[in-house]
Amino acid sequence: MIIGLIAAVVVEAVLMLFWNSRYFGWGVPLFKQRIAAPTTDLARLPFHWLEGDYPPASWATLVFEPLSETTCGFRETLLMPRGAGYLPIMRGLIVADRRRREVRIIGWCNWTVLLIIAALAWALFVRPGVSLLLLALLAVSYFVQRRRFQNVAIALEALLKSEENAMAQSRAGQLRSSST
Repeated sequence: MIIGLIAAVVVEAVLMLFWNSRYFGWGVPLFKQRIAAPTTDLARLPFHWLEGDYPPASWATLVFEPLSETTCGFRETLLMPRGAGYLPIMRGLIVADRRRREVRIIGWCNWTVLLIIAALAWALFVRPGVSLLLLALLAVSYFVQRRRFQNVAIALEALLKSEENAMAQSRAGQLRSSST
């Protein structure tokens, strides 16, 4: 079991490090949020602006990487301190869906966390006290990351509103110049 966990940690770290789009595109969803958006805003969503708009925290920094024209992966920086009692359990994906006129923020469960949970289920019979303590640590980690993913959604919503305002001002300027 330990060898499988170590192998999963190494494979997962490599997939995260190289921003593998398949890895960021599927898994067990632990967080989902949808934001309605006009199709015009979704056509040119500036994912790279999110890193600067995301509010700073005392935890590890979130980094964003466009994976395609309509998707952006995000995760916490690797090998950085995360604060006491905090284990990163999710990686994120932002999907700009033009057909549904929405942006989805999805938090996928990391593979290592799934293996840890499987090991804890077995260890619950052998060492219930330690297992319950680790389950509590995972629960705290989930709520911390859930709040951080909600902050990503807030920053994305603000970005969409600023893009919408910029588009409206541009159209108003074009109308004024054409009427003179």
